[in-house]
Amino acid sequence: MYRELCVIEKGPVFEKATAIQTKTIPTKVQSNEVLLRHVYAGVNATDINAIQNTYGDLLTPPYPIGLEGLGQVTLVGSDVKHLHVGDYVVSYSRGGYSEYQIVSANVCFPVPTPDPHYLALCVSGLTAAAAIGELGRPRTGEVALVTAAAGGTGTIAVQLLKHKYGCHVVGTCSSAEKEAYLKSIGCDAVINYKVGEAELTEALRRAAPRGYDIVYECVGGALREAALQQLAVGGRVIFIGAISGYKSGATWRITEDEDLLRKSALLIKSASLNGFLLTHFAETLSGYFADLRQRYDAEELKIHCDQNIFEGLEQAANAVAYLHSGKSFGKVVLKL
Repeated sequence: MYRELCVIEKGPVFEKATAIQTKTIPTKVQSNEVLLRHVYAGVNATDINAIQNTYGDLLTPPYPIGLEGLGQVTLVGSDVKHLHVGDYVVSYSRGGYSEYQIVSANVCFPVPTPDPHYLALCVSGLTAAAAIGELGRPRTGEVALVTAAAGGTGTIAVQLLKHKYGCHVVGTCSSAEKEAYLKSIGCDAVINYKVGEAELTEALRRAAPRGYDIVYECVGGALREAALQQLAVGGRVIFIGAISGYKSGATWRITEDEDLLRKSALLIKSASLNGFLLTHFAETLSGYFADLRQRYDAEELKIHCDQNIFEGLEQAANAVAYLHSGKSFGKVVLKL
């Protein structure tokens, strides 16, 4: 038997919306699938969206939750040639908060050991790599802004923009400790977003007087709107998410005034605002993962896992709450 965390009632409170269910370990898989025994699950800001079914999937509770896992292959489908029993992989598929999981082999990426740092290369790393590569289209010397830069995907976005693409990188974060780390991995300037709204707008302007060519945006709210006012001509905004509004649902509510302001900001700079959802870029992800892993193995890409490693499915709600507290630093993981 194994345990799996499921959404049992849609709603904004993680503890009330989810429960652990006990199931029988599968003994067979489809020809293109593998069975994984998870060692770690990745904690992501959008787990809050999953319990509310914000993305519009036609899901009826109970349904599994969790975006990613790191585990060992225990069963292999007959058509799967690149994976074998005993291999370790990271994978992205709904149901990561589970001790065992059947997944399609094409969402699995081999890793040499069950090191949780490799998990940071999965949803967080692939989001940064694919969003920047496919939508940001950076050019050497351009100025990039990364919001929530000390988070799991932000820290990787900073390094790719700086060291792979040669951009001047400005990051936002919430503490002096995070600021020091961001500068050590490639940020040319760091802004504490907890200053007042007027001060934030001025700080963004001072850091990039000509404006931002690329905005990798994860926060939403006042920070997003301030960044839109500081775009360079032809600027590209990549809308990864809006963690500031996930709990309240405000992420998906736009007032008429906000909509007009946003359109005006884009119009006068011939700029673009692009949404990003990882699964829409599935065909590109194996190449991006190979690049991320090569950079990490060569110590060219630094991965920071938060020192607070939560253990057991019972701690999933606490892990998600911690990530949303603003105290987390780098990738948050759950040990299973």
